[in-house]
Amino acid sequence: MVFYIILGLVIVASIIGFIWVCMDDGFLFGLVVWLGTLGIGALVGMLLFVPFAFIPGSVQSTETYNLRAIATSNSIEGKFFLGTGYVDGERTLNFIAEADGANYVNQVYAKDSVIFERDDVEPEVTYANWGNPWIAPWNYKQTYEFTVPTGSIMGDYEITND
Repeated sequence: MVFYIILGLVIVASIIGFIWVCMDDGFLFGLVVWLGTLGIGALVGMLLFVPFAFIPGSVQSTETYNLRAIATSNSIEGKFFLGTGYVDGERTLNFIAEADGANYVNQVYAKDSVIFERDDVEPEVTYANWGNPWIAPWNYKQTYEFTVPTGSIMGDYEITND
């Protein structure tokens, strides 16, 4: 919100300055004053905006979806909830979530995710939007919390070249 207020003030001030100077000194000088006003306004706006950008944000919205398992054998029962991979050198988590009666294949960056092992809730993913709408009205961080059954994450494994 602060971003839009500063932007609006800079635009209004530059237009008023342009019209005022054009009436007395002509179009060309008015154009120079208008561009100067925009430049100075942008500089002042940035100086005002930057300190506010360090104010921490909070969760603005959350959505929770049920995770669906992929079958790992010839049975109907599934056991595989999360897969990993890389996209442009960034590690990702791949999963299937149910929403609105359909199953969707999704992919999120692993650095924005955390995985919990719990048996008291159904496997799910919770998506949270972080931001500070008074400073910057767009979202600047997204996090994903995955809840999977206890024992889903393997910690004791061995890789062989067989």
